[in-house]
Amino acid sequence: MVSSNFSTTKDNIKIETNNETYYIIKEAKNFSDAKQAAEDDGAKLASFETENEYTLLYNAIASEYASDSSWGVNTVGAGSGVYLRIGGTDGNTVSRYDSENWNWKWISDNSEISKNRSEWGEGTIGEEPDNALGGQGSLAMGLTGWGGSNKDKYGDAGEWNDVRDDRLLYYLVEVPKAPTITSFSPADNSTAVATTSNI
Repeated sequence: MVSSNFSTTKDNIKIETNNETYYIIKEAKNFSDAKQAAEDDGAKLASFETENEYTLLYNAIASEYASDSSWGVNTVGAGSGVYLRIGGTDGNTVSRYDSENWNWKWISDNSEISKNRSEWGEGTIGEEPDNALGGQGSLAMGLTGWGGSNKDKYGDAGEWNDVRDDRLLYYLVEVPKAPTITSFSPADNSTAVATTSNI
């Protein structure tokens, strides 16, 4: 279980949406080390159950990146794209856009990442996930396009790419906001008193 007591000494950028708080951790790590570091800090690698959730977050990150992209040079991956590692994996299988076997899952709850999600990279010469050169078993969000110029590419900024597990990339963690609970507790036929508490 992920604690809502997130704490880190790592250089980071805080991004907030209506439902969640995210941190771009500016320390390049491979997939397993990023996952462990996120958990050690009381968070998890980010996962996106809906396209709307992802779009809200991506727009906030894109705005942040547009104001200062200097840190992007430290998190370059496949196809010379700038990426943030997020919490998806195919479990070291070969799950390509055109394969019958599909094993992409969110590590937070083991739920399937649909092959039909619009976030998968798609360019003029290819689609993602493609397992290019083998061993691309973890998921990253592109902050830039990758794989060539506008006429020769695999994906755009905001789209997802399967990347090698051993690639050193900055990573995005998700810290769920503590739920607000409102309860009413009448005592001895007295008037109910509303209380609000953050857990």
